[in-house]
Amino acid sequence: MAQFKITQDCKKDAVIAPFFIHGGGLKTKTRVMQSTSVTFKSSYGIVTHKRKVIEMPLKIERIYTKPVDMNGYRILVDRVWPRGISKVNAALDDWFKNIAPTKELRQWFNHEPEKYPEFKTRYEAELTANPDLPEFLALIKDKLNHGNVIMLFGAKDETHNQAVVLQEFIEKQLQP
Repeated sequence: MAQFKITQDCKKDAVIAPFFIHGGGLKTKTRVMQSTSVTFKSSYGIVTHKRKVIEMPLKIERIYTKPVDMNGYRILVDRVWPRGISKVNAALDDWFKNIAPTKELRQWFNHEPEKYPEFKTRYEAELTANPDLPEFLALIKDKLNHGNVIMLFGAKDETHNQAVVLQEFIEKQLQP
């Protein structure tokens, strides 16, 4: 288990874990379930007095990133296999290409940052209409109950791509 510096006083049996890691940095998800009392909040997560972190991490990571993060269920969310990556070296648990943007939307977007807001709107509409979405959400929810989920993508731009949109979409869908 990773060690993290706790900046506030808390009970000695509290645990802390990072979650929602994006582009190498940590993001705080501040959603508190009503049935738990919060011991403290940190940039790594919300920790309760019952040794419980509210959420497990949902991460996105570029498949070309070294070193490879093997701490979680690894899903490729691109429709096209990434160039230069062997299936052995990718170490995937799943490839869910039907959840990726359609060929037409991907080619229209062409990874141009100025088109990103419109791409995000169109991709969210595609996701809503996607018949594979319930199966994908069920898989993500199940895997998050057991540990981290790492959604892998091949795009060079780590802030303007389908995995960022997909991560935000999943977070909205899985809220109680």
